[in-house]
Amino acid sequence: MVIQMKRFLIILLMGISLCSIVSAQDIDSVILTTTENYPDSFVAAVAANKIGSPVLLTDKNEIPIDTKNQLNELKPTTVYIIGGPSVIGARVENSLKGQGYEVIRIWGITRYGTSTEVAQYFWVGGSEKAVLVWDKTGTPDNGNEAMLVMAKDLAQANDAPLIISARNTLPSIVEESLKNLNVEEIILVGDFSESVKSSIRDLGIGISDEITGNRTRIRDRIRAKIKNLTRDMDRNETPLVIIAVGNWRDTIKAPFHPGKGISRLISNEDEIPDVIEEIEEGNYTRIIVVGKPDLAQQICDALTAEGIEHDCLTGNASRVAARIARLERSRIQKLQEKFRERLPRILEKLKERAQEIEEECGEFFDLANVTITELETNLTNVREYKNRVRELNRARNECVQAVARGNLTKARNRLQHLKSDVKSLRWEIRDLIRGEIKEETDAETVNATEIAAKIRERVQEVSRIKEELLGVRNELAEKCRERAEKIEELENRSQYSRIHERIKVALRECADVRKGKGITMTTEAVTTTSTSVEVTAITTTITIIPATIKERHGRR
Repeated sequence: MVIQMKRFLIILLMGISLCSIVSAQDIDSVILTTTENYPDSFVAAVAANKIGSPVLLTDKNEIPIDTKNQLNELKPTTVYIIGGPSVIGARVENSLKGQGYEVIRIWGITRYGTSTEVAQYFWVGGSEKAVLVWDKTGTPDNGNEAMLVMAKDLAQANDAPLIISARNTLPSIVEESLKNLNVEEIILVGDFSESVKSSIRDLGIGISDEITGNRTRIRDRIRAKIKNLTRDMDRNETPLVIIAVGNWRDTIKAPFHPGKGISRLISNEDEIPDVIEEIEEGNYTRIIVVGKPDLAQQICDALTAEGIEHDCLTGNASRVAARIARLERSRIQKLQEKFRERLPRILEKLKERAQEIEEECGEFFDLANVTITELETNLTNVREYKNRVRELNRARNECVQAVARGNLTKARNRLQHLKSDVKSLRWEIRDLIRGEIKEETDAETVNATEIAAKIRERVQEVSRIKEELLGVRNELAEKCRERAEKIEELENRSQYSRIHERIKVALRECADVRKGKGITMTTEAVTTTSTSVEVTAITTTITIIPATIKERHGRR
């Protein structure tokens, strides 16, 4: 009996240990990027290295079978989609939600906007450093993908966000992001104009290095900087990814390799001897070859002939990305463990932003509500859009409740859902709000000085209305004044990323107050039995302001 009991205890302890090992090897999240362009994958890779997450690829409207299989194997709870609906459609997002994943989409209208959104989401506590690289907007065929690959490696090695900018001007959204992240020094990759450098210095940010020249010179300088950072590390922590490049599509076949690694782009077979020499000098022990099939095979054959161990990964982009995720799983898990250790500090930062998160949840809902209300007569499927606004209101309420309970992680994720869903809704009806979409695009591509000149008159209009309502004493007028003061504050701080949308909502609500109508907030108490916390759920209705308020307003 005693022997049997001992055996039982041994088996039980082994089971507990095994469960602990399995739990420790879980992957919390996966980042999904598009096969439609290259910038999103490289920006995502740097974030993936920070949180310990594989990067997988999807087509615009269908998740490839290799990506599906890898998701099933990894079993993450969260899937981050990096990129907007023009590159990863709603069909993909809805498919993932239907499978039970929490889906968080992070995006901007341009690659500049997406890179800043990613930086601010994953670097919650800010970042002393940032790597800034230039690229053109538009189609990927004439882009700067080679430089972005190398800049991505440098950003990963420095644990710094990768931010994409225009070459000759510092977009307002980039300037705002650098300020929000409290960046103190920037590494520039590429020959930026003096105007951009001057704008950076005007922000009080130092330029610690400028890496310029042709592709070879930039590659060699970045490689030297990474090797210097990894000098005291185990050489196994510095992988080499050789990419056989025919066009930009080949570069995304290795969207992410964890750690402080180096990518080597090869355009023709004449460069193979140089790669072999680099490997012999660098003592790399993890070597992966991807890219253009025929050239990649030539590289693999040459490495085999030299007795150099390597992984030769061929196939389409999504298949290769999935194979790398499987190959690098243990190293990704180590990064994830480090990220988990930092979670308490991240939560402290979120607590500092609690009020801001709650306010933004309300602002994004208000924007959707005003947008659909104004376009009601122009929408053929207005009922569908009103239902979506109701769903957004529920999400806003969940955000408010999460803040009240102190669950700031949930609140921030609800905010990100709201932000993405409202932007997607407005993107769908962009033909009806072309002027507003143009303003939002300008905020991501035009410098702050130009935007300031364009919006000055509209800010003054909001300020005039605020002054008119000084003598009106009611909740609606007070809310209007608060919105106006927030807009004035943003203008004073040169933060223009969402000032157009805020002006739109303020002008609508303030105009209604002036006309004797208003958007009022009615509340109902919701008590949650599990926490016994009373939370206010907010619903929006259009009502007529009482006559006494009209008279008081009329006397002004």
